[in-house]
Amino acid sequence: MLTIGLFAATSCSNDEFVENDDSTQQVVKSEKDLFRFIYDGKEYAEEYEIIDSIMVFKNAEIGDLICSLESNPEVATLNYPDGLVHYFKSNKEFEEYIQSENFINEDIETRLLYPRYLVSLTLRVYQDTDFGGEMLMYTNPIEVPSMKNAYNQRPPLAFKDFNDIISSFQFTSTVLSSQFTPNKSCTKAIVTFYEHEDYVGGNISYLITPDAPNASHNNLKNVKRCPGCKTNMNDRISSFKIVAYAWHEN
Repeated sequence: MLTIGLFAATSCSNDEFVENDDSTQQVVKSEKDLFRFIYDGKEYAEEYEIIDSIMVFKNAEIGDLICSLESNPEVATLNYPDGLVHYFKSNKEFEEYIQSENFINEDIETRLLYPRYLVSLTLRVYQDTDFGGEMLMYTNPIEVPSMKNAYNQRPPLAFKDFNDIISSFQFTSTVLSSQFTPNKSCTKAIVTFYEHEDYVGGNISYLITPDAPNASHNNLKNVKRCPGCKTNMNDRISSFKIVAYAWHEN
């Protein structure tokens, strides 16, 4: 059970709350910390404690807000490299946000002064935790509407059924500083994993930038779209997209 407010229980379930390691972009599990997130256009930084594996918020209103995410099967989550989490009410709201000029150009002044690029975008998805078992690899921007007949870009080239079996992933790139735009490069990129085929259902996304060019998780059993969500993302991914911003390819 997830406890909300100062030791005030609610109906939210959180038996498998998200943990963190050096390579993840999720909430840190500790005795006391701040949970930083954005929802409905407002940014929050709320103190919580983990007591006997129970998440305890001092602010009862924030607890109620997080519980409301649980009741929404289409809640979408964008994880930033600095640990900030942005929640959206639907995939449509999420897509509109990542296609908006505000998001695309939010760091344009820095990019103009210090031009750096992400090159060699690579996503590896693994059947087992800890990056084990069979693996599929994808490079550059791509959309895969169904993992039931997913094409592996790594030799031997073959189609595989990877639907609902992904347990870990690595999203990596290389940073290049240059006054000239390199071939097959971008200024930032997002990988988005969807629970159903054709980019339907709830999703969880990870942003990478030249300041933080890699995102990975070794165990999707520890990843949930929201703290109160009952299910994790292990063996639940059916489609995905890699979106690259200011993508340049000669």
